[in-house]
Amino acid sequence: MIYEYCVIGNGLIGAAAGLALARKSSSVCVLGAAYGEQDQFFSSHEDDSRIARYWHSDSYWENLARRNAVLLQELAKITTVPVFQPTPVLYRYCSEQKSLAASVLRRNGDRNLAPQFEYKDQWGGIIQPKAYIAALNAEARKDGAAVIQCIVQEITCSAAGCTVTTTAGSIQAKRVLEARGIHFDPETAPAGLKVA
Repeated sequence: MIYEYCVIGNGLIGAAAGLALARKSSSVCVLGAAYGEQDQFFSSHEDDSRIARYWHSDSYWENLARRNAVLLQELAKITTVPVFQPTPVLYRYCSEQKSLAASVLRRNGDRNLAPQFEYKDQWGGIIQPKAYIAALNAEARKDGAAVIQCIVQEITCSAAGCTVTTTAGSIQAKRVLEARGIHFDPETAPAGLKVA
């Protein structure tokens, strides 16, 4: 089988790209190693939790976080995977700080914990990256994507497409999207490879 798209890397970026492509094409595969496989770390998301906050001093990042919060909540609802745990994220504002964000509220009666923090992000919480990736993969599978646990050993490309050699065998694809992040080695990348 020749896939239209092959996403290499099954962290948050690769899993999200795999789902986005699976919603547009019926011929997608996502390749990624199991977490902790061979007692090695294969993802920058090997951790079990990350703090999510929706206020940022730069409006670009704040708007991106808000948009992502909506998508995260939708994904959690349709998959029933507990990817997000709401919990207060607390802030101190500098005196020169501009206006408060819509997500930030002044703490009044709940200042027993960490009283030096005057504000809290009402939409803040904890994201569980592995659960988030599992939910993205589950949705991509519903849309027909193949999610394959393997280690990519080599990528060769020609005008006809690419061959990705893995521990699970060879994968043929018309287009390859490289999403291994810090595990990507640009020195070994074939010409024309799209890198996320």
